[in-house]
Amino acid sequence: MGDIHTRAPPIGRARVLLVSGGRSDAAILPGSDLTQVCVGCRLIEEERSLAPSTLSIALEVPPQHSAWRATLAAAIDRAPALRLALDPSQAELRVAVLSPRRRPSTTDLAQSLGPIAQPLCAVLDRQDRVVTPVHLLSDPLTRAKTVENLEKLARARRLRALANARPNSLDSQVDVQLLQRNPEGLWIDAGELHDGRFRFDHGEGFCLSLTNRAPKPVHPFVIDLGVGGGISLLYPLAGATEPLAPGKEIIVGQRHGDERSFEIPETLPYDDPGATPWSGDEFLKIFVSEEPTDLSLLLQGSLRTAHRLAQGTETRLSEALASILSNGHREVQAGPSPRTVAWTAQTLRVTLRRPSS
Repeated sequence: MGDIHTRAPPIGRARVLLVSGGRSDAAILPGSDLTQVCVGCRLIEEERSLAPSTLSIALEVPPQHSAWRATLAAAIDRAPALRLALDPSQAELRVAVLSPRRRPSTTDLAQSLGPIAQPLCAVLDRQDRVVTPVHLLSDPLTRAKTVENLEKLARARRLRALANARPNSLDSQVDVQLLQRNPEGLWIDAGELHDGRFRFDHGEGFCLSLTNRAPKPVHPFVIDLGVGGGISLLYPLAGATEPLAPGKEIIVGQRHGDERSFEIPETLPYDDPGATPWSGDEFLKIFVSEEPTDLSLLLQGSLRTAHRLAQGTETRLSEALASILSNGHREVQAGPSPRTVAWTAQTLRVTLRRPSS
């Protein structure tokens, strides 16, 4: 941290906590000279942790498709939520071009796809699982679809991990309970398993109970991060802005016409659509804020489905959510801080099972 105009020696160090749409928050680290911090000082980046904010991608493309690889790499470079891995062995996902084969050998990628008649493009995780729909390399839209799906995976991952690192007045003030029906048809606690997740079958209904223990009204929001890559808003209903009063409870999905159920898309798994048995993880993200927030900017269809993102209102929670959609950088601004709007988040992990036919 130093004066950009005089190029004076550094006066200290700071850690950027949040990059948002209009400003950024940073903490000045011990050992800095606070008396020298003034208008005209800027942070000069020395170190950046990319892993939490960008999805690292490796490309495994045969030499005969080098031109296709180059255009894909350029598209990934332009995507703010993605980056090409410097060390391919450490990449979180791999985009692989698979050549025709009669049967997979023990060294082939994506062995679960079996025989391949035409060159394919597949996205694989570190366990060699196919994590997006597979496309023909000959399809001129394959590159665009691949980058779009990678961006959707990146947004969902960042949203799932989003939390407010600052202690605030809403921490532990809203009770969240996931409910399922018992054999008698009554709603009961779904029962968190020892590994911290819940377990539901495909098509099984659920409700979510939210109780406000805070001494003030709050605005809860429930987002479903689907097993198929979609992001949808479960609560509030479109246009609703009523807060949850102190001591009051709402139950999402209980009212007639508002029933909810966990569904596994027929396209899953991507290497054998509709296969049974099969299981995958879905996440419910619960945000609670002091102010209403437009979350429509985050919503997206399942993988391979295009969706136009809307703009959100500029509250503290929405600024944090907006950071999921861009990696923009902002200068640290001097002057009075805006009023802090408290918000908090919880994440429920649900393993969905498609039983044997």
